[in-house]
Amino acid sequence: MSSTPSSSPFADSPGPGEWLAWSAVLVGVMLALIGWMGPAIASLLAVWVTVLVVYALLIGVLAQHRAVSGLAGRVTLVRALITIALLGFLWSPNVYRTFGFELGLMGLVALLLDGLDGHLARRRAETTRAGARFDMETDAAMILVLSVAVWLSGRAEAWILLMGALRYVFVASAWCWPWMSQPLPDSLRRKVICVVQVSVLLLVLPMWLPGPMATAVLLIGLALLLYSFGVDTLWLWTHRHKRGVLK
Repeated sequence: MSSTPSSSPFADSPGPGEWLAWSAVLVGVMLALIGWMGPAIASLLAVWVTVLVVYALLIGVLAQHRAVSGLAGRVTLVRALITIALLGFLWSPNVYRTFGFELGLMGLVALLLDGLDGHLARRRAETTRAGARFDMETDAAMILVLSVAVWLSGRAEAWILLMGALRYVFVASAWCWPWMSQPLPDSLRRKVICVVQVSVLLLVLPMWLPGPMATAVLLIGLALLLYSFGVDTLWLWTHRHKRGVLK
């Protein structure tokens, strides 16, 4: 999102009152979901602690970096809240087995909003570096949460966790190889494959595909992700001399 001024009434970052309102929305949605899912929830305390602690940490980071600005930032925030809600239910795998379709619909809403926030940011001149980072990290968190959910629900073996972990392995690799920390150019390929990852996970989660077909779909998604990270790693390697970060 950019520092370019916007005429939007939502242009400023949220203040304490708005953060309180978002907190009320999250708690209200969680109460409704918990009341509906009832006995399928194994540990109610674990769900609430996870959701509230992660949400508090998110507020701290977003407020510090002013990553939520304009209407586009609010849309990304909704996606983050959906991801947090899905994260909380990982403590109760039976919820994903019983309500995989319903939770998948929540993920689908987040996926659709992923296209909307970028469009709004460009159209309303609300693009900033912090907002773009918030958008990217929300994508990565959604993929990680969904990959864990697919594993816990028994739809795939532990190898599916690689789909959610690759982004973080890629970032962590810069600790050993500084040339991996160079900024990458914008890439449509990267954006499309990100959408594919979320889509295949959401397709498999409701358990309407036979096991072998679900495995094949997930393997195709993982292969595309490995290809994308391979292309980016190769680009960083070939450009490592240009920024003085060779090590």
